[in-house]
Amino acid sequence: MLNATNSSLGSFIISALNTEGLPSNFRSIEGGDVCVSASKQPSEEGIRLIYEKALFSNKRLHVVDLREEPHFFAEGHAVTFYNGLNNDDNRGLSEAEINAKESAMLINLRLQETFEAYGERKKVKTGPAVFIDGVKQKNKNKELQLGNKISIATGDVKKEEDFVRTLKEAKYTRIHCTDHKIDEMTECSNEIIDLVKHACDLRNEWIHFHCHGGKGRASVALLTAYIFLNKENLEESIGHLISQDGFEWEREKYTHNKEVFDKIQKAAIPAGASRDRVLSASNPLIGECKVKREGGSGDSSMEFTENSTSTDILSNPDLGAYAPAGITAQKELS
Repeated sequence: MLNATNSSLGSFIISALNTEGLPSNFRSIEGGDVCVSASKQPSEEGIRLIYEKALFSNKRLHVVDLREEPHFFAEGHAVTFYNGLNNDDNRGLSEAEINAKESAMLINLRLQETFEAYGERKKVKTGPAVFIDGVKQKNKNKELQLGNKISIATGDVKKEEDFVRTLKEAKYTRIHCTDHKIDEMTECSNEIIDLVKHACDLRNEWIHFHCHGGKGRASVALLTAYIFLNKENLEESIGHLISQDGFEWEREKYTHNKEVFDKIQKAAIPAGASRDRVLSASNPLIGECKVKREGGSGDSSMEFTENSTSTDILSNPDLGAYAPAGITAQKELS
């Protein structure tokens, strides 16, 4: 059996159990020709639920994986190979090198009947609080705490891409963005904008962005897509989005990374380009959106939670009320 920890390499950790359902930090922008959503790393069941949400909106799911670090599925769980606080195991490698390295990892896993993985890790602040001129400073001293170990069978180990492609007409794209490097996301923004442009041409896609926690890279990607989709009255549009409940991470990233988003805005709206809104004029996003904290319609009893399953959703009589209706957010459950 492969151990959960190898001091010279790192640890296998479970990023999402297959019983969790819709992934934590899920939020969506609906109501136009293109639907966009973001979340933390989903399990196989989580992707199925997002796939079904796309189908209910007459859209085809396009999963955009923003994770550079190694990750895969086993028994439906999302598993990450984690090399420490920086989570940068594949940093500096080419796409071909990453694919070869991760393929070799899965081959080695399949040589064993089982492997061990830790429950989701947490970063815990250490040391005393620091105050300067009476203002509490951000504590950057952290240590990694891992959950309990569990044994996972290797018979169903697969890459995320291989699972997504089992879903009819679903697409998968991986953009290698380094964790904890928001300032480098401008290098990924052109790829994100190209994906959204293509989706606008097709007029039938639901793009779902995910990173590991759903707070950093996924927030920047969702905002990048939103900037492109709302070229007209951009400041009003962004202000409208980040003021909504459930979009706290977008608000934080936009507020504290202005230089990054200035560059992204220039890439999304080239000088001299038309500033007409890309969203359907008959169903504009701004002015039409509704905010729903837990999914479902405002007056429906239906709620998506971490324990929801695809069977629950398909059998729910209130499903018809869940139509494309602007902005929704799945709050992270504790």
